[in-house]
Amino acid sequence: MFIVISGGSTTAEFLISMMLEQNHRITVIEEERETIDHLAEVLPPEVLIVEGDGTDSAVQLDAGVDDADLFIALMGHDETNLVACEIAMTAFNVPRCIASVNSPKNGRIFREVGIESVSSTELIARMVEEEAITGDMRMVFSLRAGDIVMVETKLPQKMRHSQGVRVADIPFAHDTQLIAVIRDDDFVMIGGDTMLYSGETIIAATKSSAEEEFRGIIRHL
Repeated sequence: MFIVISGGSTTAEFLISMMLEQNHRITVIEEERETIDHLAEVLPPEVLIVEGDGTDSAVQLDAGVDDADLFIALMGHDETNLVACEIAMTAFNVPRCIASVNSPKNGRIFREVGIESVSSTELIARMVEEEAITGDMRMVFSLRAGDIVMVETKLPQKMRHSQGVRVADIPFAHDTQLIAVIRDDDFVMIGGDTMLYSGETIIAATKSSAEEEFRGIIRHL
């Protein structure tokens, strides 16, 4: 499958690593030079990086969107993700588009025009309704391309790291990445220097085969 991703976020890096394992061909569109330089360092050479605005049809054409099987918009604003997907669908007839949505209220708009939307806030809402519980964890979303699952769990109430633990110091497998922590009723995106504390709820993305290992690491923090 040929996949074009617009937006070189940390989430994009994770998706790319998973998709390459499934032998998908990937092109990334990114506008910020600093992000492009970072991607060039961390991504394998077979991933093409196209510099430009993902909402520009000429840039999409340079990225080969007219030949893409899947277009994924992971830019920072709902409006830009919507425009990018609409261009991919209408101008280049991409059969499937997925977009990240910051506000779940906008999800309906995306769905009405045929774009699959993924909202982290919606993931939290689904946790409340989800029936299939494995231990203390819930599978809340599955992205078919790449066999990725997003799961939610609480950190132990009595952690061995009584003063908290830095994300970069947790020995997660390459197939797992923490996405966000729910802290004081706020949804906080996670970076390598983020500190995690006992009892907090975290959301992670992992390959399904690495889910059990992830669960074990969390239990022993």
